[in-house]
Amino acid sequence: MPQYFPNIQTKVITNTTFTTPQGLSELFMKNTGASNATFTGNVTGSDPVTLAKGESFSLGYLGTVRAPITINATGTIVEISMTLNVEL
Repeated sequence: MPQYFPNIQTKVITNTTFTTPQGLSELFMKNTGASNATFTGNVTGSDPVTLAKGESFSLGYLGTVRAPITINATGTIVEISMTLNVEL
């Protein structure tokens, strides 16, 4: 049975899109810019979810690894903290 360890990464994206790497187990996002951001992925279905300016969003998976999520920060700034499960 494979063993995993958590790999915590932080990133700030400005006026671009970013897709989280495979192995995502936790995600925290905060929109610190002047406009709304959006994100899509397996937790949201097919429609983008709006992350309004000044708002935060977090996902915790209790050990379950999820598929990547794409964050669109075109015209704004999003601070991201994520935990990835990396196989030993």
